[in-house]
Amino acid sequence: MAPKQVAYAVLPANDASSLAELARQRRLSEEDVARLTKEKSACAVLPSGALIEDLEENPWPLLRELRYRTCLEYPSIKEHQQLEDKYLKPLRSMRGSWWKKPQALELLAKQLDEVGFVVVDDFLPDPLVRALKASNLRLYEQSDMQKGATTGGNERVGIFHRGDVLKWIGYDGETEASRSVSAFTAQVEDAMTRLAHHGEKAAPKTAAAIKGVRWRSETMLTCYPGESRARYFRHTDNSSGNGRLLTALIYLNEDWKPGDGGELRLFYPGEKNLKVRMEVEPIWNRLLLFWSDDRSPHEVLSACRDRFAATVWLYDQKNPNVPLAELGSYAGGEVASTPAKAEAEPEKEPEEEPVVAQPEKEEPALLVFYDGQNDEALQLKESLEGEVRLVDLRTPQAEALKQAGERWSQLLESGADAVVQEAGPVFLCLPTGEVLKHGEREKWMLQYELEYWRSVKPPSEETRQRLQDTLFAPLAQFREKFDASGAGVWWATPEAVSTWGQALARESFMVLDDFLPAEDAASLAKAMRSMQPKMEPGRGDMVLWLHPDAPEMGRLVEFNNALVTLMMELPQDSIQARAQQITALSNSQFASFPGSAENDDARYIRHVDNEDGLNGRLLTCTFYLNEDWDERDGGEIRLFEPDQRRIKADVAPKMNRLVVFFSDSSVPHEVRRCRRERCAITTWYINQEMYLEYHQAEEEGQ
Repeated sequence: MAPKQVAYAVLPANDASSLAELARQRRLSEEDVARLTKEKSACAVLPSGALIEDLEENPWPLLRELRYRTCLEYPSIKEHQQLEDKYLKPLRSMRGSWWKKPQALELLAKQLDEVGFVVVDDFLPDPLVRALKASNLRLYEQSDMQKGATTGGNERVGIFHRGDVLKWIGYDGETEASRSVSAFTAQVEDAMTRLAHHGEKAAPKTAAAIKGVRWRSETMLTCYPGESRARYFRHTDNSSGNGRLLTALIYLNEDWKPGDGGELRLFYPGEKNLKVRMEVEPIWNRLLLFWSDDRSPHEVLSACRDRFAATVWLYDQKNPNVPLAELGSYAGGEVASTPAKAEAEPEKEPEEEPVVAQPEKEEPALLVFYDGQNDEALQLKESLEGEVRLVDLRTPQAEALKQAGERWSQLLESGADAVVQEAGPVFLCLPTGEVLKHGEREKWMLQYELEYWRSVKPPSEETRQRLQDTLFAPLAQFREKFDASGAGVWWATPEAVSTWGQALARESFMVLDDFLPAEDAASLAKAMRSMQPKMEPGRGDMVLWLHPDAPEMGRLVEFNNALVTLMMELPQDSIQARAQQITALSNSQFASFPGSAENDDARYIRHVDNEDGLNGRLLTCTFYLNEDWDERDGGEIRLFEPDQRRIKADVAPKMNRLVVFFSDSSVPHEVRRCRRERCAITTWYINQEMYLEYHQAEEEGQ
C-alpha cells in the first residue's frame, strides 16, 4: 500500500509501491528507487527527501533525527509578527538601493543588535552577482570543490553532519573567481562601514563591535547538491574562540521556490537552544549577516536542488591558523583600503576585462539612441555604457535599424535632426516597442526603466498554474453554473466565497468577473464618460474623486460593502488581521488613462498603496469599465511578489471586473501602458483614525 503524504516514511524491505509513490512526490529519485528495490533495504525518507538506509542493521540515525525534530520549538505567531512588524516589513517597503539609505541602515543596525541577524535583498549590482554565480557554478561543474568538514569528523551517529562541497578563494586577482569574490567582499566591507556609522546612536554596542573588525577570511564558495539532499546540522561558526565575529553570506540561486528546501534556520541565542527564530530562504542576491558566535546558532535544511552561496567571515581577533586579509580602519566611516584596491585593479589594467563584465555578452533587450553631436547626450551615454545597447543617431548603424521592423523603427525614418527634435538627444526603446523620449530631461525615469527591464522577471510556470488552478478556473466555473435568475450574486455563494477567500489569504489578491449586474456596470460606464470633462491630471491619468454617498456610486458601494462583509467572516488570520481594522470607506477615484503608445505618461509605475503602513489604507478595490478589451490594448494591472522583482500576475482591465488586494507592501503593483482609453474606479477600505491622522500630518508638512 502506498504511503500517505506524511512527514516521515519508514519502509520495509522491497516495498516497491511505496518507493514509487515517494518518487512521484519528488521525495526520492528514480535512481534511488531502482537501487533500494534491488537491494531490499529497509529505509526511512525524511520530509526533505533525505534518505536513511539499512535500518535493520543500524536504527540510530533515524532515532537521532526523530529526537532532534521533537525537541525543536517554533516561535509563536505573536513573536513572528513582532519581528515582521518591527524590522522585516518596514525594510521590505524601501526601494532602489534601499539598504544604503540612512533610515534603512539605522534599522538594520538595530535589528542586528536586538535579534542577531539581518537580511538584505538585492544586495549586489546584477553584473557582479552573476559573475560570482558563474565562478561558483564553474568550480562545481568542473569538480574543483572539496567536501565540507567539521571539527570532530563529518559523520555523527551514522548521519553526515555536513553535506556541502566548497572551495576557498583568495584575493590575488589572478583568476575570475578571485576577482569576483574581491568585488563581493568590497561591497560587504562597504556595508559594514555604513552600518557602523549609522548605528552609532541606534545601536552603539553593535557599531563599536563592527568597528573592531580588522581581518576577513578568504571567501568560501559552496554548493549543497540537491541530488544528495545536502544539509548542515545545527552549529555555530565560532564555538571555540576562533576570532570570527560576523558571518556574511550571499545566496546565488535564481528562481528558488518554496519546496526547494535549503533554508538557513536561525535559532535563538544559546549553545543548546533549539527554539527556532526564523527560516531564511536562499533566494537570489540575498545577503544574510549574523553573529558568528552562540548568539546565532543555525543549520542548513536539506536542499532539493543545487544550492549555491558565497560566504566571508569578518574577524576581530587574529587567527594564525586561517588565511586572513587585513582591512583598513573603519574609523571615521571611511571605506576600508583593501576593497578600494580591489575595485581599482581593472582601471590599472584596462586591457584585461574585469570578470564582472562577463555576463553582459548577450544582446541587451534595451536600446538607447543618442545624438553624437550633443555634449549632454555624450556624457549621459558614458554613464550607460555596459548596461544597454547604445546607438549614435548619426551613424550607419542607426540607418540600418530603420529596417528592424519594430514599432520604434518608424521614428528613425525622418532623419537624425527630426528625430532629435521629436524625441530628444537621448531616448530609450523598450522591448514592448514604446519609446521613452527625452531621457536627458527625466534621468531618474531613464534609470528606472533600465533597472526595471534588467531585474523584473515573469511569473514562474508554477505560479501561473497555481493561480489558474486555485483562483481563475474555479471562479470561472462557479460563475458559469450560477443561475442568474436566483437570489444574490454568484460570488456570494458559499463555494465561491471559500475559493476567493483562500486565494486572498494565500496570494493577497483576487479577481471577480461579472461583479455587478450588467445594467449597473453599464450605468457606471455612462457616468464615467459624463465626468471626464471635470477630471484633473493625476499620475499619467485623469482623475476625479467622488464621495461614497454620491448617487453614481450607490450600487458599487453596496456590492463592495457586501463583499467586505463576507470577507470579515472568513477564518484566515491574514484576512482577519486587516479586516478587523477597517472602520470606513474612502472617497472613490474615477480614473481615465488616455491610452496612446506615444504618450509615455499613460501608466502608473510600480508602487504600493500603503507603503509605510501609516496612511490607513487596508484594502484596495478597483472596478474596470472597459468594453471589448483586447490583450493588445495593454493597460493591465501588474501585481508583483513582495520583493517587487518577480511578477505574480497581469490582470486585464476588462468590463465589470473587480480586482481586490491588500494595500500594504504584500502587493506592489503598477498600471502598464495602454493603447486605448482605460477607465477604472478605485476605492479603499481604511482605518479612519490612521487615515485622518496621516493626512493631517501631511498637510502640516510633517
